[in-house]
Amino acid sequence: MSESQSQFNDLMSKIAAKAAGKPIDKSLEAELNREFAPGGETFEAIRQASEAGVDEGWLVPNENGPVLFGRPIKPSTEMHGFSVDAVKYRDLAGPFHGHPNGEICAVFPTDGDAKFDGTGAGWCVYEAGSKHYPTITDG
Repeated sequence: MSESQSQFNDLMSKIAAKAAGKPIDKSLEAELNREFAPGGETFEAIRQASEAGVDEGWLVPNENGPVLFGRPIKPSTEMHGFSVDAVKYRDLAGPFHGHPNGEICAVFPTDGDAKFDGTGAGWCVYEAGSKHYPTITDG
């Protein structure tokens, strides 16, 4: 395991511990954006480890057309039952899907003012039962 992958896992464990036992909802989104804000130490460390993971090939090793994706962390006790999926693409609407248990997204624009479902850099949380076309705009 590379140093960046180990760092990524440690950082994701920290986020999972913060979310553990809480409703996956907009109040969690606000809490994550307060405590792990874009520009802050933890958020930027996650960004750096993620960028290294893309460069090193472990974060998004799969490809489907213009979309790179992967599941670098599977559910575990250390992750409080959470898994981590990573996706990288630009100016595209992905496939319609739902989140039976909810989803917590860290959004890292890599160029311009890119947004994920209208959210720029930061945390975006989808409640249990939510459905959407994950859409990247502006980069």
